[in-house]
This record gives sequence, structure tokens and C-alpha cells, in this order.
Amino acid sequence: MPLDDNNNRYSIDDFHLTAESVSRTLPRGLVLRRGRESDEQPTFEVMRRAMGFELTFDNHSAMRNHLRESPQCSFWLAEDTPRFSRHRTVGYARSIVRDTVWSLTEFFVHPDFQGRGVGAALLEQCLAEGIRAGADTRLVLASMSGGADSLYIRKLGCLPRLPMLLLAGSPITLKLPPEQENTIFEAGQFRGLIEPHNLYAEPITLCPEVEAILNALDREAIGFAHPTEHQFRQTLINQGQCVGRLFRRGSDTGEVVGYAYAGVQHQGPVYAKDPNDLPRIFLHITQQLRQIFRNVPLASFSPSLDYYASLSGTNETLLPWLMECGWRIIFHYLYMSSHPMGQLDRYVGHNPLYVL
Repeated sequence: MPLDDNNNRYSIDDFHLTAESVSRTLPRGLVLRRGRESDEQPTFEVMRRAMGFELTFDNHSAMRNHLRESPQCSFWLAEDTPRFSRHRTVGYARSIVRDTVWSLTEFFVHPDFQGRGVGAALLEQCLAEGIRAGADTRLVLASMSGGADSLYIRKLGCLPRLPMLLLAGSPITLKLPPEQENTIFEAGQFRGLIEPHNLYAEPITLCPEVEAILNALDREAIGFAHPTEHQFRQTLINQGQCVGRLFRRGSDTGEVVGYAYAGVQHQGPVYAKDPNDLPRIFLHITQQLRQIFRNVPLASFSPSLDYYASLSGTNETLLPWLMECGWRIIFHYLYMSSHPMGQLDRYVGHNPLYVL
């Protein structure tokens, strides 16, 4: 059996391809196989090279491992297999199904192998498995590559719906207008006080009731529930690497009107039923994060450790406020889907940009 670039031997199951991909003619020496844990580092290098950004694997490894191990995940890679040297990873794709939505979390081909049918073959593998899992809607967070975006339109029926922006900045610069200050209270503060404009924050602790609330909010926000990702973030909370809050309106027993997560390496998502609540919710969760890492010098948060926000260009409350606070746009991408979904004008996505 051959060796890959990690000195691992393949099993025949790694090469079990669907009929659609077997019929596709790839250039000589290029093969597809299923990805596995030892492929995370090589595929990350393909992503880094294709994007042209300096990325750190440690900042991505937890989410990548979560996706690979989660239910209804498809992970395929393409390898160059020269006869007398080691195999080399030259492209990969990964997708997940949540509710009935198929989401392409990663799709990258090494620049030296683009335009040779590798991407289309990888895409077919993941999509075929998504359809078999019951997906009827498709979603892509696309990096504005003409070739790839054309493929999403032709092969997936995904159309560009919204411009998306990744912003970076220091949490130290975040400051609300006076009329919005001091209107979020942590659980246990001012118990029983009813003020219609106040918000009350409580730690997210997953249980059937809370999971049902989060699922309902997610279906409003993005059009589908993804409880598996909430479970992943709960694990990070339990490990002291993340903070999560539910927000209630008017009192600490009022209606849940939003939620938020924040971690040094995993920021977002954040959702508010009323988009006008987004700035103060975003600021509050950022302050809670800083409290967790209060033993870290503040200088490490700016500029050496930026905070990130992934949001749509239609966000009329959070986007202008962050820009006023000195944050900057560092990446443009597209929200593409086969059907319009959700209310992204009141949502901050997950960063790194694997899932919405």
C-alpha cells in the first residue's frame, strides 16, 4: 500500500468513490480519497497557500477537528501521486449538513493545480454525500474567486446574496454612545427589576430548554439550526477558552432576545432579534472575554491580538459602529446560497470562517 506525505498507509476504503467522480477524468497521477485526522495539517497548508494569508494552524485546529468528527461531515482531498516520490495533497473540500442545509465549510485547490478539474471533482464528492444526507438547500461562504464562484453557480445553484466582511480591531477601542451604556446586567444583578430597554445576560449552559431556544434563534438568524456547533462551543466554555451568554429583555426572567459567544481564537456568533441591540451585546460579550483573560496584559489585545467580527454588508447597526471605533476591514467574501435564508443584518458570524 502507498504512503502519503505523513507516512501513513492507505486503506482501500479511503478510495471508495461515488460513480459521479469515477466518471470524471482527472489528470494522470491525481486521485481523490477521504480525509482523516492526519490530513488536517497538509490540507491547512493548501488553504493557506490558496488564500495567500499568513494563518496559524493552532488558531484553526479545534474547529477543524470538530468539523471532521461531527455528524454528516464529508471530507475529501485530492493528491498528486508521482510514481517514485511521496504523495502530496493538492486540494480538499469539506462540507456539513445541518437541518436540511448543506454547507461547504472549506474548498481549496493549490494554485499549481487549479483549472485541471480537481475542484469540480472534490465538490461533486461532498455534494453527493450531502444530498444522500437529505440536504435540499446549499450554502457557501465564498472567498470571491471568479473560478470558484462560477463553479458554485453552475454546480450548486448558489447565487451571491450578500457581501460579507471580516473586521479586525482592538476591544479596548469599543465605546457605546451614552444613551446605550450600562443597560446590560449579568445574572444576579438587580433581580426582578423590569426596565423594557434593559438586557439581562446569563451564562449559556446547554440543556434541552436552552438548546430549543438556540435552535429557534438560529432558524430566525441564518435559516437553520446547528446544535452540534453549540455543543462544540459549550466544550470550549467548560475548558475556559470561551464565554457564552443568553440575553433576556426587560428582566432576568424575560424573553430571550439574543445570544453571543466570544473566545480568543473562536469569536462569534452573535445574534440579536432587534439589530439595535447588537452593539451593546457585542461590547458586553467582548468585556466578558477580557474578564476571563484578565491576567493577560491588555496590551496583548491590541494590536498584537486583534478581535474579529464577521458580518454582512447589510448590517446597519454594528458595521458603522465598529468602523467609528477604529476597526478595519481585512477581508471581503460572499454569502452564496441556493435560496434566500435568515436575517443576517442582525447576526455576527463565527470566526475563523468555516461555518456561518
